[in-house]
Amino acid sequence: HEECRIFVAFVVDDEIFDALLLVDKPILKLDSGNRDMFHRISKTSPDVIDFNKVVDRLKKFGNRAIVQTLLIRGEHEGEIIDNVSDKEFEKWLEIVKEVNPDYVMLYPIDRVTPESKLEKISKEEIMGYVRILEENGIKAKAY
Repeated sequence: HEECRIFVAFVVDDEIFDALLLVDKPILKLDSGNRDMFHRISKTSPDVIDFNKVVDRLKKFGNRAIVQTLLIRGEHEGEIIDNVSDKEFEKWLEIVKEVNPDYVMLYPIDRVTPESKLEKISKEEIMGYVRILEENGIKAKAY
């Protein structure tokens, strides 16, 4: 999980965070606006990664940031993984509005996973989320 290690460094290592602040258009992950779902999706521990610190640090990038979000629905190891339900998406959208990024990148699972109960979100459904973002004044792209 190279991406996870980089993400952990962004949140817990002040030097890496400060260096990222110097990047013109940093691409930063936020897969959920809900603390528990965030940890389920990122497979991080609340003891290591403080969700509120993640959000606070994202806000510091503001409109220079590009927020990258994996849209996913299903079950993994007996736990529900779903950031596209109305309630989950609304919480995520609230945070994205506060961050006010340059734009948002939305994407589904790209390839088959060992977990057969995870669903790849369709391009049409992702385009619906792009429209919601745009209706809220946030540029978005689907991948």
